[in-house]
Amino acid sequence: LLGLQQLAETTYRRMDELAPATQDDIKTKIADIGNVQLSSELSLPEKEILTKIALDDTLATRETVEDIYKHFKAKPYGWNEWATGKCLVSLFAKGKIRLIKESTDITMRELLDALTNNRMRPLILVTPEPDYSAQQIRHLKDIALKYFNKSIEESEPKKVVVEFKSM
Repeated sequence: LLGLQQLAETTYRRMDELAPATQDDIKTKIADIGNVQLSSELSLPEKEILTKIALDDTLATRETVEDIYKHFKAKPYGWNEWATGKCLVSLFAKGKIRLIKESTDITMRELLDALTNNRMRPLILVTPEPDYSAQQIRHLKDIALKYFNKSIEESEPKKVVVEFKSM
């Protein structure tokens, strides 16, 4: 038994980075998004997932939710799919990733289904959300004020862009 435990520990060296989770944990995480102030800090597992997504994006590899689940379930991670899904929810809520189905962004309402439905996972693309500098956001707000005579009060880049597009 000790030998088996040592084998598991050496094979899945990074398993302890992420606590096991259930489908209910994903539901709870999604429900908490509107009610809880999210920290902008990323946990180690979130950084790992975001790094994988960003790397694949730079290599022009299209990653799906299913690909992410499989990658982090394998060696050296050994994370269960619900724990990985919980991290994806957190990254989505923090505006770090986009989930896209049929060229359309997934909404918060569709998020639970996208991460828990086995049939949908291969159809949902995961891409990093582009990083915008404070200067770029300021410039966009100035354009809105100058050309549309409307002020954008938002400070989060994604919300600024959405508000600008709605003008």
